[in-house]
Amino acid sequence: MIKDTIVSGNLQKFQEEFEFINLSEDVAFEHFVNYLTISRINSQAFSNIDSLEKINVDNGKNLGIDGIAFLLNNTLVFNEDNVDLFKKNSENSSNLNVNIIFTQAKATSGGFDLGEVLKFTTAVKDFISNNPSWQGGPDIEEFRDLKEYILSYETLECVDKSSNPVCTLYFVTPGGQNVDSNFLSMIKKQEQEIMELFPVFHSVNIYLIGKDQLIKFYEENQNKIKKRVNFRNKVDLISENGEIKGVGKAFLGYISASEYIKLITDDDGNFMRNLFYENVRDFKGEDNKVNQEIADTIKDGTIKDKFVLFNNGVTIVAKFIDTNFQGGDVQVVNYQIVNGCQTSNVLFLNRHHIRHNDNIMIPLKLIECIDNDITSEITKATNNQNPVPEEAFIALEYFPKTLQAFFESISRKAPEKIFYERRGREYDYVTPKIQQSRIFHLHKLIRAIVAMFIDQPHSTHRFPGEIYKQTSSKIFGKSQKMFSKEQSHYPYYTSCYIG
Repeated sequence: MIKDTIVSGNLQKFQEEFEFINLSEDVAFEHFVNYLTISRINSQAFSNIDSLEKINVDNGKNLGIDGIAFLLNNTLVFNEDNVDLFKKNSENSSNLNVNIIFTQAKATSGGFDLGEVLKFTTAVKDFISNNPSWQGGPDIEEFRDLKEYILSYETLECVDKSSNPVCTLYFVTPGGQNVDSNFLSMIKKQEQEIMELFPVFHSVNIYLIGKDQLIKFYEENQNKIKKRVNFRNKVDLISENGEIKGVGKAFLGYISASEYIKLITDDDGNFMRNLFYENVRDFKGEDNKVNQEIADTIKDGTIKDKFVLFNNGVTIVAKFIDTNFQGGDVQVVNYQIVNGCQTSNVLFLNRHHIRHNDNIMIPLKLIECIDNDITSEITKATNNQNPVPEEAFIALEYFPKTLQAFFESISRKAPEKIFYERRGREYDYVTPKIQQSRIFHLHKLIRAIVAMFIDQPHSTHRFPGEIYKQTSSKIFGKSQKMFSKEQSHYPYYTSCYIG
């Protein structure tokens, strides 16, 4: 039984939200760990609850591993078709990011046991090996086949070789952080061993996660991110221009690179990828021409002071901004970086070239706004300079807005309420908490429509963005793509309700 009251309480909330109440504490904790660790990379990774169950491989037959996840460009993949889509998009630029993740969750442990950790790393080595000694169940054999496909020569040709592939191991316990220098030395040795055995990996990272980090991960997942940085070089747009309807505070200025890095990293110095969910462009890799130029400017001591002139800047939208500090400090609470993904990634990758006393400055627009429609417009306005995925701005259009209202209206009369989440995590702040199975975001909605009304249930394993581009149906009255003004809302609602 989990002894820590806060971890136990967070686990119970998680079970209620995902309808895992009937699971044993051990199994529920495994799901909880998989959810928290991978959601830090992609906050919408488990918008389809089935994905959470798929990555759990602890069925009593798989020695030492509880969860396995393959992330390509921070997106979970489960079959070769998924991988092929990413390969196709990266074959000319070799900018594919690959992260293979393993988890081991010990619900009843009071701390870290070196023997258990070594058992975990041994199981991981065996899984990655081409000649495994342990034959697991069918699920782990499927993962092995997919691992072979992802680490094949053809796929690796599409990978960003400067930083990928990556292998990440999480050993998690609700107990304390009872490790000494000898323990940490053994962990480093295990990282090195995996690297030597499997040189295909650019890096291997083993993380020991105790109760304090678990609590922090859960708070972050609930959008309770809070950072304090110095942003003294700013203009108050509200005081300069008067009230801006729907916006609490708004600042325009520049921030030092060393301060900005605090906003995009956690307490352990890790890059917080979940901050970029609302940013419609993923990182295009270090080999991208523009990103190379950004990196060159950071490294070149003769021009780094001109960074602020060369860079388009970053836009951050926060739920709350506290300016009641001296010296220009601000505290930013529950925020998303809606524009600036490329700049942020390059700054993080080159952080060792950035010193506290450097004069590298980042143009920054910082906005306090709790209105989702205004946030959508800000996102659209700051991301329309370059091509983006066709489905990226669907949430901002007329039909999805009316569809959300339709869901709310008709659900009042239905035995069970369901919700269309037009923008990511809109219902996070609703009390009482809504069960995830009742929330349908864009990609879940597309899959439901495809399965029921477009008569292609066999296509639902494909990525929804790809389906959206290729699928049209006469069921809506015309041969046209989804989400057109003239369409009825009923097929969308019905497919979700029945699904």
